[in-house]
Amino acid sequence: MHTFLLRLPRLTYLFPLAVCFHTGQPTAISSQTTMEASGTTALRPAAHAPSQPCQVCSFNVLSPFSSPTNEITSVSGTVDFYIVFFDRGTMNTNTVYNIATISGGCLPSANRFVNIVASGRTWLVEIATNGVFSAEITSGSAVPAGTVIDLESSYPQ
Repeated sequence: MHTFLLRLPRLTYLFPLAVCFHTGQPTAISSQTTMEASGTTALRPAAHAPSQPCQVCSFNVLSPFSSPTNEITSVSGTVDFYIVFFDRGTMNTNTVYNIATISGGCLPSANRFVNIVASGRTWLVEIATNGVFSAEITSGSAVPAGTVIDLESSYPQ
């Protein structure tokens, strides 16, 4: 019998980002962080203290996109979002795609723009005052149909 040592450079761990008091019931909202396999942790601090009340909002994903998981919350004037999505067709560079609409109290007071590097590409995400959440690949290659993309960031409300 042979024994193999598998060294993983990074492990993904989910931890609560905030606890929301929504309709009287606390709801845990999770976010991702990375832990080094060496045992030392590189925990990204929660954006907001766990005891602060927050508002849970929602993404309404638009066709032809699908989103197996997403979350969006507002705490103390900052909106944190995480969305995993894929398109049934190819997503080309320098084309704006309306991915979803946001409902609830997470709408910005002015259009917000966020640059995110994900999946080897740079994305320009716009969150419009009417709730439209759009994304454009500003650098990198086109995304083939069915490729899963995850975008995570925050913006001031």
